[in-house]
Amino acid sequence: YSVREAAERQRKELQYIGDLDHSWGGAGKARNGGWYDNWVTAKTAATMAYYDRADVPLHHELADTFTVCDAYHSSIHTSTSPNRNHLVSGWTGFEPGDKGRAVNNDCYDEDDHPGYGWTTYAERLEKAGVSWRVYQEWDNFTDNNLEFFASFKAVMAKALAKVDGVANMTAYYGKLAD
Repeated sequence: YSVREAAERQRKELQYIGDLDHSWGGAGKARNGGWYDNWVTAKTAATMAYYDRADVPLHHELADTFTVCDAYHSSIHTSTSPNRNHLVSGWTGFEPGDKGRAVNNDCYDEDDHPGYGWTTYAERLEKAGVSWRVYQEWDNFTDNNLEFFASFKAVMAKALAKVDGVANMTAYYGKLAD
């Protein structure tokens, strides 16, 4: 049913529909041993909600114009960051210091996370002499996972070393605001 119906079922305004469980555990419950038939039980009926083109025309226009081979699927049934790792590198990888797959959002802790060590698409493009760009807002809001890779963390650290009393990007932007 449409997202409007999901809002009606929850007796809420459209913008207040509760977020679904995106964790590795929640996804495992929905997968149900490979049967993929436990989504509503694991994540509520809102998991079946969708937006019509009329609900989000700009987003559909952007996707139709710029998105290639996306089909609106996630790479791995878990939280956001591992899926973004796959987007920028083709692999979800492993958490540094842990033998487990990167299925959480641990990389957001920019001060303690050492950075992922495998090669990103951006690095492959650079090596091949192909120019590339990433467009983001000033604060990134953890949407650009390139910043969580060791090679990009090194560039960021080099830039931050030129600013007194700044240990991370959050502090850097805070200093700019002062």
